[in-house]
Order: sequence, then C-alpha cells, then structure tokens
Amino acid sequence: MKAATFIKPGKMIITKREKPSIEVGSDAIIKIVRACVCGSDLW
Repeated sequence: MKAATFIKPGKMIITKREKPSIEVGSDAIIKIVRACVCGSDLW
C-alpha cells in the first residue's frame, strides 16, 4: 500500500508499505475512503 511519510517540515514522500495485519483479537483494520488535511496544519 502507499503511505505519505513526512520527513521534515516541507518535505513529504510517498512510500510503499506492507499491508497491515490483525495480530490480536482486539485489532481492527479500517479503510479510509476520504480524508482532508489543511495544508497549514502540516508545516
């Protein structure tokens, strides 16, 4: 899967990560359909 990785203020890269897995019975995996972040919150 793809992940946005923040390196430092003003620097973000897209990386590939392994898909998460259920490790214990109380874990949950959710699918984010839409999200929004204000650009000023990132820097």
